[in-house]
Amino acid sequence: MFGRRMLISADGWFEWTGEVGDKQPWFIHGKDDALLYMAAITAWQPGKADDVEHGFAIVTDASAGGMVDIHDRRPVVLTPEAAREWTSPDTDIESALELLSTARPETAFTWHPVTRQMGNVEYQAPNTDHPTAI
Repeated sequence: MFGRRMLISADGWFEWTGEVGDKQPWFIHGKDDALLYMAAITAWQPGKADDVEHGFAIVTDASAGGMVDIHDRRPVVLTPEAAREWTSPDTDIESALELLSTARPETAFTWHPVTRQMGNVEYQAPNTDHPTAI
């Protein structure tokens, strides 16, 4: 089935390091604190069921630089200009694939540890992205 290109916008994302039972969450976000545009694909169509077959997936790529210490993969985050082109119906598949290689580099991001409580689904405080000491 042909997938459709879409964007997931976010302030950042979380990754965990450490051993099972002692995981440390990290918040990764743009150094400029601007909204992030993550490339994604979907098989959803109007009128179709909201299920796994019609969900979405964020496109990922290998991490580099210091980000590798947090996780070996990361979302492909596009610039606003590339994001517009990614979602344009006028962008053919070859051009869309080329856009994935123009993602914002690891140097555009910063990361810091956050409270370990945010790994608990019941923890709903607004400070989940605030830095904390390890």
